[in-house]
Amino acid sequence: MKINSSEQNIANVLARFESALEPELVTAGAKAAASEIKAVLLDLYRRQGPQKDLLQKLIESGNELKKDIEQFLRSEAPQTNGLGHAATNLNCFDDLAQHYDKLSTQLFLLLEELRTTPQESAEVAKLMRRGAEWEVAYFEGIQKIPVEMPSHVDLLDPPAPELSHEYLQRFFDGKIPGLQVKKFERLSGGHGKQTYLCTILRPDGTTEDRIIRKEDPCPVIVHPQFGLEREYALLKALNKIDFPAPKVYEFGKQIPGPDGVDGAFATMQLLPGAIPSNFLASGGSKFSEDLLLHMAEVLAKLHSVPLEIFSDYFEAWEDPNIAKQTTRDRYQNCLEQWIEYSQEFEHLPSAYLVWILDWLLKHIPEDSRAPVLVHGDYNVHNVLAENNRMTGLLDWETADFGAPEQDLAYIQPLVSKSMEWSKFLQHYHACGGKEVDESRFPFYLAYGVLRVVLAFNRATLNLQKRWSPDIRFNMVELGYQAVFMRMGLSYTETAPS
Repeated sequence: MKINSSEQNIANVLARFESALEPELVTAGAKAAASEIKAVLLDLYRRQGPQKDLLQKLIESGNELKKDIEQFLRSEAPQTNGLGHAATNLNCFDDLAQHYDKLSTQLFLLLEELRTTPQESAEVAKLMRRGAEWEVAYFEGIQKIPVEMPSHVDLLDPPAPELSHEYLQRFFDGKIPGLQVKKFERLSGGHGKQTYLCTILRPDGTTEDRIIRKEDPCPVIVHPQFGLEREYALLKALNKIDFPAPKVYEFGKQIPGPDGVDGAFATMQLLPGAIPSNFLASGGSKFSEDLLLHMAEVLAKLHSVPLEIFSDYFEAWEDPNIAKQTTRDRYQNCLEQWIEYSQEFEHLPSAYLVWILDWLLKHIPEDSRAPVLVHGDYNVHNVLAENNRMTGLLDWETADFGAPEQDLAYIQPLVSKSMEWSKFLQHYHACGGKEVDESRFPFYLAYGVLRVVLAFNRATLNLQKRWSPDIRFNMVELGYQAVFMRMGLSYTETAPS
């Protein structure tokens, strides 16, 4: 898979620095340091392009000067060392700089010799001055190179602004007259969707904090099954029963144009509690056994949700006969849809994706059970907890209908670092969980990895195409990709029976 270029990474860092960090600096010292950091970053950016051309020209002119000085001192044509010809075949700034440095040293030695020559002539003065002019040419030249940062390519036509306080107020004016948006801020995290917190004031004087979940204008998965509208519809159905998922309220569609918004959004309940850990940090952490046992209890409840409550959802978003399918048929259909998706929408060529799709199709477990509701990303980074009790389960974009082993396999590595897996599984069963065949875990783990690496692939493409300037997606290459790809390879070393 194509990796991100240095030029692109530096441009993303500069854009993020200017938009997120520079406005927060208040002291004179911090502002001065910021100016120095930007200058260095801009220099690194120029080194990826026009600054290389400058060095190449200076190496050529420096070789000409070297030849002229040697000819004057020796009164004969010098022997070339091939320095200039070698440099013309280089594309790396650092390699060109090494050639420039060697040439600079050679010119220094020649000018020292020229300075001590007994010959006093206008030609000596001219050659000496050319040496000085040659050296200053680089430092002057880099100041004159214009910096043209790559522009963001907007996929909306016409483009629309981000969700704002003002737009949200207009949205509520059309839904709930008299309601006021008192506070509106974006929260960190949320690589798949954007997350905001708002405080609303009702006409009766009461206030309420709500979460706003919003689609990114350049999503990492453009499959309709991962869209916010589908997630909203699924949660709307799940809200019919007592389950610790956020209640959803209003839904707003993406509206192109200067008075619109660049992505669909949904308002939902702010649940109490805090997230115990993010994904990358959770691998080295241990968690309370009480919390994990409660997660086992909630997972058993999730897998026992009656599918009848999703009848309207199935009509709109799925095959209405999904409850009559076998779990094996469900995964067969889903994999075929993922293959179609990967071919229909542009992705970076990836040997890994070819391999994992092939492996999954050849190892679908035989399973005649009916599908159950699965979360698809059931782990501590999507859980809210308080006093070692789950208060909420978040981020339902990967939720689907499949095998209970999918969620259990996904959380097993984390649980096993903090308590006996058999105790977790025993509690899951005691709370009404489904029967489990652990020999099928490799397939379901690899299936979960498939969807993630598809998202990572598209996120990287979004950066490389300039469709998204979001520097957080650089973390795909710098952290997440290695973790998930290795997970897929490790889990498939043992094929499911």
